[in-house]
Amino acid sequence: MLKRNINTIKYFTEKLFATWTTPKEECQFSLEEIAKHQSPQSCWLVTGNIVYDVTPYLQRHPGGGDIILKRAGGTDCQRDLDFHRQQTRKIWKALKIGVVKPTGK
Repeated sequence: MLKRNINTIKYFTEKLFATWTTPKEECQFSLEEIAKHQSPQSCWLVTGNIVYDVTPYLQRHPGGGDIILKRAGGTDCQRDLDFHRQQTRKIWKALKIGVVKPTGK
């Protein structure tokens, strides 16, 4: 179990460093678009206004992918993120794909 967790952290840390070397314009996603990503083939989570594509992490999550899928598609997962250790939060940074598009007034 420990080896699996170390490999997971290593995998996502490398992904995080790769994103630092290639600056990107921040993508914005509507709530309707986010809601389309609630399956094992495409799973997006939201915390605050940040959007994460956690699809590659589903099979690696120690609690199982189903627990993540229950929150996919737009439910704010800030409390879930706060539950995890700092090391795990670094993985989330590597999975960030953009922000929630502001809705018109």
